[in-house]
Amino acid sequence: MVQEVYEGLPETCYSYLRNTGELVVLKRGESGYYRTDCTTGSVETAKALMEQYNQKLGVSRAQAAAMETGAMFGWHVPGANPKNYDENGRFLRFKLKEYELER
Repeated sequence: MVQEVYEGLPETCYSYLRNTGELVVLKRGESGYYRTDCTTGSVETAKALMEQYNQKLGVSRAQAAAMETGAMFGWHVPGANPKNYDENGRFLRFKLKEYELER
């Protein structure tokens, strides 16, 4: 089931499973992830491939971080908004009323 999402999110992006290094695909508005045929063998390689593939797609680190949060915790949470991340994909810390909540 596709949920309403924040503006500025790509249709898809790549991520990786931190415990296995498996490269996965995230889809905007959908929970969970989709497996790929790409097995990397290490978390470091998976992270590098994720960065490379997302860059080719034009997906910023902020967008990828927001997509990860949305896929795991729901698309309604402030963490699913790419405006709440810096250019390195780190969540910006604000007081609750300062979060970017507009769609």
